[in-house]
Amino acid sequence: MASEKSIIAEAESHAVNDPLSSKADRKKSHKKRKGDQDGSTPKKKRRTGNAAANPNHSYPLSQPLFFLETYSLWLPVSPVSYSRALEGSCAEYLSPLLLTYYQPFRGIVLSYENARLSDTLNHSASVSTTILAKSSDEYAGSFVWLTADFVIFRPRKGASINGWVNIQAQSHLSLICWNLFNASIPRKRLPRDWTWKADPQSSNNGDGHHQRRLHTSTGHFVNAAGEEVREWLNFRIQNIEAARTTGKERGFVSIHGTLLDD
Repeated sequence: MASEKSIIAEAESHAVNDPLSSKADRKKSHKKRKGDQDGSTPKKKRRTGNAAANPNHSYPLSQPLFFLETYSLWLPVSPVSYSRALEGSCAEYLSPLLLTYYQPFRGIVLSYENARLSDTLNHSASVSTTILAKSSDEYAGSFVWLTADFVIFRPRKGASINGWVNIQAQSHLSLICWNLFNASIPRKRLPRDWTWKADPQSSNNGDGHHQRRLHTSTGHFVNAAGEEVREWLNFRIQNIEAARTTGKERGFVSIHGTLLDD
């Protein structure tokens, strides 16, 4: 897996439609950010005073959550991968990042494509037929630039998203978003006119025997209209907890939502 100490250069970034949704009415917005291309050693871009590095900063609700970004990483090629350097580098460095929160990318890596190797910093999609890896001083590893286009998910505070209710408890609602991420809404963030209705622990099967009901929840919420809360629910992101990828620990994002206006 790519270390956070690896040199990372960002070429460009632009927002994309939700790649996990079939809705076609989402608006696109584009932005460009150029990486260092002056021949000097590129470094990770540092942002000061903005919200991109802080997922709990309140963004305008119209801003997107998904971005297509190009990154180049200066990484060593393992000797076992010399015969198939590109495939081996992708398997070693890029694939372990999938569906994890990676701090240098400031989001969750959903996918990557157009992976290519180069001996100089080159963000273009063209691939040279001859690539010369570099070994420096006492370091035995041969370094090359590994460039790819990544789809990044960056949840933000205040954004409105949909989730599928899968577990209900008196203390919270648990939801699945895009069939990939977990989200929860605590009881204090649910409407006050919602009530909790406990399910019976057993039901009679008609012959005197009791059969336990197979539920993952012990009950369910009922909204102000008297309807059971289930299936899809639209909510706003209230808070985000992000744990970065370190060593063998995979990074993740925990989403906390709210159904209140405040």
